[in-house]
Parts: sequence; structure tokens; C-alpha cells
Amino acid sequence: MTRITLFGGHGFIGAALKAELVLRGRDVICQARDSILPPEGGFGTLVWCIGLTADFRTRPYDTATAHVGLLTQVLAQRAHDRVVFLSSTRVYSGATSTAESAALTLRPADPTDLYNATKLAGEALVLTAEGASGVVVRLSNIVGPAESARATFLGAITRQSAQGRVTLESALTTAKDYLWIADAARGLADIATLGHARIYNLARGVQITHRDWTDALARATGCVTSVQPHAPDMGFAAIDTALIQAEFGFAPGNPLDHIAEIATKGLV
Repeated sequence: MTRITLFGGHGFIGAALKAELVLRGRDVICQARDSILPPEGGFGTLVWCIGLTADFRTRPYDTATAHVGLLTQVLAQRAHDRVVFLSSTRVYSGATSTAESAALTLRPADPTDLYNATKLAGEALVLTAEGASGVVVRLSNIVGPAESARATFLGAITRQSAQGRVTLESALTTAKDYLWIADAARGLADIATLGHARIYNLARGVQITHRDWTDALARATGCVTSVQPHAPDMGFAAIDTALIQAEFGFAPGNPLDHIAEIATKGLV
């Protein structure tokens, strides 16, 4: 049975993926972030869970290192059989389609696109240098228990809800794709061990609006919500999940059903 080595295996997504793979009886190693040398016997299937999310705007060099620089050093050792690179559905910003085959756009002068540019560079490295053994997984917004401990939109409004009031800087109609962490781990485990495609969207395929989230938090905590004047709609297009549904029968649940776990106070 092929070993699976997780880079970033102690992070939010990596830890959930490790638990799912162990549950399936797989041999899993969590590689220390500061060590790129392969263990005895090699990496086997290498899953790249290292990345920056909310703080990428203030840490541009760390972002490039995590998504491209360090990845390049690890892959250049040729100590793996297969590579699974975790990217993001954020790369579809500005695209006319969210299918895995869509042509993607970048605006290099826009600081927001630094994240997309480095993720796409990592994708290109994996898909071109690794040939058929390279796989890219574009994840949507992954949420989990005690979300207030995370530097995300949902984390921020969950922290606010505990204080009794949520203030939004984007419109209540803003809609994005959210996926519960356990569903994400199951989908990743399927792709890493059984997948045949080169690129997958790992998403729910159903959007949740800011209004949906604030209404759910109001029911859980009793908080009230206000919206800043002229707040823009910052939503994204719905993510195409036809491929992962067809290959694995992927049918994730509704993250709103986990609002009690999400609203549980975590360590900030």
C-alpha cells in the first residue's frame, strides 16, 4: 500500500485529512514544515497542504514560498510517486466558467491576485513537471468547528456574534461556496487514493449567502446584524462540481447544519 506524506499535515485541512486517511487504514506521515528531506522509502503520494489564506496580502514572500518555492525544492528531489497539490477555487475570479478546464485570468498589479498567481504557479509546476502523476485540487471555503479561531470571514462574524452584534462590510446578498471540513477530508482522501483526473473542484456546488450565515448565527447566539452603507456584493460564481460528483458520487452536507459547532467558542 502506497505511503501518503502530508506537508502541512498539522494544519486545519491537513489534520482532518490525516484523520480520514488513518481511518481508512493508510500509512500516513506528516512531514515537518522545516524539513524537505524525504523519509526512508520516499514520500510515496505527496499531498501539499501548505499554504496561506487570509494573511497573504501582508505576507507576499511567505505566500510565494509556501505555494511555489518550497514546493519546487521538495519536488526536485524526485522522492515521490504522485503529487496532490491543494489549490483554491479563488483562482476562478474573473473567469467565465468554473469548470476545471476553464481559461483563467490574472491581474498582476492587483495585490489580491498575488494569491491566485502563486497558486496557479504551483498548479502549473505540478501539472507540467509531474505529468500524469500530478493532481490539482481546487478547494472552496472550508469551515469547521470553533470557526472563531480562524482568520476567515466566517471566523470574524462568529467572533462578533459572541459579542451580540455582527457588522458586515459586504452585502447580505454576497454568496460563496462553503464546504464542511469532514466532507472536504473525505473528498481529498478519495482523490489522493483513487482519483484519475488531473484537476478537481472540491466544493459543495451550492452557495450560501451572508444573510444565511447571519440568520443562522442569530438563531444560535441571539446576535443582531447591521450592514455598512453601500456595502458591495462580493460574491463568487457557483462552483462546477460535476466531475467529482460523477467520479465519486460526492454529496456533501450543508455547513449551515453545523452552526452550533461553528459558533462554539475557540481559541483566538
